[in-house]
Amino acid sequence: MKLTVTLFFFLIFNSPFAFSQDLKIGTQIWSANDLNVTNYRNGDPIIKAQSSYEWMDSWKAKQGAYCIYNNQTFYNWYAVNDQRGLAPQGYHIPRVSEWLELLNYLGGIQLPAGVLQKSGFFTKGTGSRDPLTGFNGYEKWSCWWSSEAYNSEKAYKCITYITTKGAHVTHLGGMFESGMAIRCIRSK
Repeated sequence: MKLTVTLFFFLIFNSPFAFSQDLKIGTQIWSANDLNVTNYRNGDPIIKAQSSYEWMDSWKAKQGAYCIYNNQTFYNWYAVNDQRGLAPQGYHIPRVSEWLELLNYLGGIQLPAGVLQKSGFFTKGTGSRDPLTGFNGYEKWSCWWSSEAYNSEKAYKCITYITTKGAHVTHLGGMFESGMAIRCIRSK
């Protein structure tokens, strides 16, 4: 199987939401970087919840929040699902079917370790934020939200482990109060 991965570079003017490059994998065009915004698309600020207490307060109130860990921005599900929107114009947070299309293009819905990383999709494990134990997994895994909820407490995510299981889409560990990265996909 021949894989084609293409990077597109473009100029951005005065947009806090925009990405400086895109990554084409198969027929999909993904942002080449994780989302890093502190305001919703309409300009309203997202709550910054850096401490464990602030993070807990935000999810108890079911409010969108973000935090920073090792220069990585993590969002809770309430920010992902907020009607004001997180993704920049022309992009959206991927649905489960879009994550599965990416993984299938690269070899299957349960990729071996290293495949997603070798595609250029990411360079290092960003980890995640557990609502109870805090930040963990730096350089061991990366997690990205899907736009779809699994039930009233969890949402789907794509997770990739750097040296073991590889990449797959799951609802396990996708509690709304978790903190994960967001990778956007260009809307068709």
